[in-house]
Amino acid sequence: MIDMKKKYRTKDGREVRIYATDGVGHYHVHGAVNNEGDWVSVNWSEAGQFRRRAHNPTDLVEVVEPKTAWINLDEDGFVKVFEQKDCAAKNKSYDHLCTYKIELTEDDIVELSDE
Repeated sequence: MIDMKKKYRTKDGREVRIYATDGVGHYHVHGAVNNEGDWVSVNWSEAGQFRRRAHNPTDLVEVVEPKTAWINLDEDGFVKVFEQKDCAAKNKSYDHLCTYKIELTEDDIVELSDE
């Protein structure tokens, strides 16, 4: 379900504005897509589909803001990751080489296992 409080783009990366989610009919999400500088009126289903039963470049995807992380790197190659810069600064080891700031998107995040 499309949420007016969230930010969306099209599957092919175009900017989107959502104006309403309570329209009439199957395509009751109303908004516009930025087509090379021109805003074009578009309607979507409540799931963000541009057309029923077909994947389309104009389908909606939620924009997830990147997360910032701080990485401490030690001389022996040991890496520690922190969500906050001050935590990284407080937790430097005796053989600390450097601290890197990185931006993680949803595509960068992987689940780790103990295998």
